[in-house]
Amino acid sequence: MIAALRFEFDKIVRRPAFWWATVAAAAMAIVFGYVIPYLVGPASGGDDTASGQGEQGYSVPLDVLLPERMVENAISGFPLFYLALALVLGALVAGSEYDWGTIRSVALWGPGRIRMLSAKAAVLVAMLIVVALAAFAASAVSAWTIALIENESAAPPPITEVIRGIGAAWLILAVGAVLGLAGATVARSSGAVIGAGLVYLFVVELLLRNFVSSSTVIETTAKALPGTNAGSLAGGFAETAEGAPGVNDLVGTWQAVGVLAVWLVA
Repeated sequence: MIAALRFEFDKIVRRPAFWWATVAAAAMAIVFGYVIPYLVGPASGGDDTASGQGEQGYSVPLDVLLPERMVENAISGFPLFYLALALVLGALVAGSEYDWGTIRSVALWGPGRIRMLSAKAAVLVAMLIVVALAAFAASAVSAWTIALIENESAAPPPITEVIRGIGAAWLILAVGAVLGLAGATVARSSGAVIGAGLVYLFVVELLLRNFVSSSTVIETTAKALPGTNAGSLAGGFAETAEGAPGVNDLVGTWQAVGVLAVWLVA
């Protein structure tokens, strides 16, 4: 098994898709978490709207963009966008073996297929901490930059909160990657799984959560889904994160952790 883990680690660090996903995670944290909200400006009050300056657009209070609240800002994008990114990465990692026809060679001359898939999943899940750290590092740099520009406090968040946030982000990424990897392994292709997975995350789960109040069956089903629990895990960090896409409060934090752990190992 050690040889299989080394083999898969060597492949993942040489795979451009992994490093592009890491860059994409950092870029999304900067652009969607800080640049766009900062350029739009602080949230306007009722006086601005009443004075005829137009409807209030997408914006957040300035204090949300400062370092002290970096964790809640960074984690707010994980339940939907980063979960989708991880799903795509997992599908590419597994599906490429079939697309390139290397799965047969690995199964015949390398470790067995089951051992290879187990090693691939373990290495990918472990390496996703790099993606989570990239997103949080980009958020930290952006937050401190805004604090410097605005001459505001640059006090960092508590280290325990940062560790909890990175752990939650890693768990969300791990579940998305395993779902993509499992789907591509079953379908023996990455393209179909990526398309179906994105539709599921951006359409099916969001629609189900919109109708949880109309049916107990829908509510029970939604509470068992990975996207819902990822959103509840992110929503547990701060109330302001609940306005982000995919973030919700349908289940408690520990229930969300438990359900995501089940999805991870199932």
